[in-house]
Amino acid sequence: MSEMKEDVRAKLMQDFMHLNAVIERPNKIRMFTRNMVEKTIVYNKCEESLDPARSGKLIFTNDRILNAAAQLNANEHSKICVINCGDRSIPGGGVTLGYPFTEESLCRSTNLYRSLSCTKVMTRFYGEGDPVYGTSSVVYSPKVVQIKTDDFNAEFLQHWFLLDVITIAAPSVKGIEYDELFLRSNLIEKLLLAFKVARRHSIDTIVLNDLNFQQNGYKEST
Repeated sequence: MSEMKEDVRAKLMQDFMHLNAVIERPNKIRMFTRNMVEKTIVYNKCEESLDPARSGKLIFTNDRILNAAAQLNANEHSKICVINCGDRSIPGGGVTLGYPFTEESLCRSTNLYRSLSCTKVMTRFYGEGDPVYGTSSVVYSPKVVQIKTDDFNAEFLQHWFLLDVITIAAPSVKGIEYDELFLRSNLIEKLLLAFKVARRHSIDTIVLNDLNFQQNGYKEST
């Protein structure tokens, strides 16, 4: 299957942002979105224990992250969260431009963009932090609704899928010299905070992919 052109992806996102394409159940998606935005939380710390005896599953996947999460939900019916290694300065990264990366796909297939672009997140997440490494805070977006397939067709689903999303600010070091040990410790610090937030919200399974290594310029050894 050939990849969807950027202008087509961008148009799909614009339609979704304005809910013009949600023909059958526009009021329901608006209700879900309003509740999600109201309950979105920016955490700069979390004292929750990561005691291994209480921890859930951490799943690494090479599949598209929503496909992996939906498959886990179908098999296990557990409370699932995906880690969104997001753009450090712009909600959704290049989603409005039609970029094909993980965060952009999340925002095209779900209503996550509305959570990331709300005032409290714009102020406390995107408005803070280092220009390269971003903020150390994370964004918890509850009951995000997947209403489209996570593929190049972006077709509407007959049955919607609810999941939580925790967004971290992924450092972008593409094209610049960087300290690999510092980058690694920065990512670990953010992921540990995300895991603590997941535990606080009684999440059973966390799904994580490759942290957008290639997009952000990380060395394989990182």
